[in-house]
Amino acid sequence: SEPYVQEWFFPEGLTPTKGISTNAYSSRIRLMELSAKQLCQMCPLKALCAEYALEAREEFGIWGGLTAQDRKTIYASARSTTPGHSTARQLFD
Repeated sequence: SEPYVQEWFFPEGLTPTKGISTNAYSSRIRLMELSAKQLCQMCPLKALCAEYALEAREEFGIWGGLTAQDRKTIYASARSTTPGHSTARQLFD
């Protein structure tokens, strides 16, 4: 069955279905993340959404086209940049 759109944005909450392989489950999660990111590309609030997620340090979900892993990467790279600027400001300035 097709996932609900909400599941695209929070795929971390899904659990593997009995009888499905780990690879198939991982592929399904990646497909859902890509679907959410595609929707984000069309959204006029994409930058605000991503900025919120970075400032609030959202741990789960797709926000403004960024996965939790994308945000972790941004946090890590921001540590070595200009002091006094927020992570979100560095991304969108």
